[in-house]
Amino acid sequence: MGAGESKEGNKEATASEVATKKGATASEVATTVLAVGTSVVLAAGAIYSLLGSGSSDSVSSENENENENEKMMKAPGQNGLIIRRTDFEDNPKDYFRDLRKGK
Repeated sequence: MGAGESKEGNKEATASEVATKKGATASEVATTVLAVGTSVVLAAGAIYSLLGSGSSDSVSSENENENENEKMMKAPGQNGLIIRRTDFEDNPKDYFRDLRKGK
């Protein structure tokens, strides 16, 4: 047997198996996985927004001026995520509806 092998072979426990052993239901695991996945996607989007697309050479000066004048805000209920204020102000009802649905 190699250093990392067990007597049972290379059996990997699934998230639901681990959660069941710890007393969580499959539904609770799915909710946690969804929440973590959503957080990762939102964080990646925020980083991408902050860093830009990486092609700053092709950005026109008109676009740069437009971005400088655009107001940003912390997204309500998103743990410090920064969004464009106009996106929120255009339709706050849909923003909060989507937030509650987990979009």
